Amino acid sequence: MKRALPYLFALLPIVLGSLVGWLSMGRGGAKNEWYKKLEKPAWTPPPAVFGPVWSVLYVMLGIASVPVFQAWQSGVPGAGAALLTFVASLAVNLAWTPTFFALQRPDIALALILVLLLSIFAMMVMFARVTRSRSWWLLVPYAVWVAYATTLNASIVHAASRD
Repeated sequence: MKRALPYLFALLPIVLGSLVGWLSMGRGGAKNEWYKKLEKPAWTPPPAVFGPVWSVLYVMLGIASVPVFQAWQSGVPGAGAALLTFVASLAVNLAWTPTFFALQRPDIALALILVLLLSIFAMMVMFARVTRSRSWWLLVPYAVWVAYATTLNASIVHAASRD
């Protein structure tokens, strides 16, 4: 069972991300009327892009966590802190969708996504320090996508502040 734990842990972002995505569909997610009426930047992708991109990113996030979890099991210093950062970052990530869509608070969502972006960079550094693997590179597309999403979120907040 001890050997299976890192792989079970890797399912965390996939399962929780899918659950939040599924629950947000009840609110319409990117297809809801409130979102459709927002002034969005020209570089906003179609709503159909978000699900597949997040699915791939959650898989990559889970895979990146495996060697860190194994390092923690082996007692490598800093691995526990790296996993704690991983879990905290995932919690912030998962809080963004209901904050933006259900609460309709892009301003608070912007604060969350900025914290998320910082936590991703912290994870990359921490993952690199506690493992000999290069799994932290799997976080690079995640950081790029979240940086892109941050520009979308910030643009929406900026447009709303002009109204």
